[in-house]
Amino acid sequence: MHRTPHAHASLTETLPALMREHAVTYRALAARTQLIDRHGDGLSYSHIANLAAGREFASRRALELLARAFELPADYFAEYRLAELRRQLDEREVGFAAAYRTYQTISRRRPLHAS
Repeated sequence: MHRTPHAHASLTETLPALMREHAVTYRALAARTQLIDRHGDGLSYSHIANLAAGREFASRRALELLARAFELPADYFAEYRLAELRRQLDEREVGFAAAYRTYQTISRRRPLHAS
């Protein structure tokens, strides 16, 4: 089974590179997201352009739609992986015990330093 490597660069680098690789314009990419979005209207070409330029931050939903448009897993994007980590640390969403376990796992991997 072939595993897609994860992007380690920001969306401002990754998205334009994917668009060049797939020879797709902002409008064509927006049309793809509109076709695959079951819960709304997809992403507008101006929103995609703003994401690529770093003028707007991508929501999890936007990253999921972009990933599907390129036939990639959502966690291909570094921003998606960071959003997932933030969710796992949100005690309101996952409960205090689960959030603290995630924190402990992370802090064992790399010491957290106070600034």
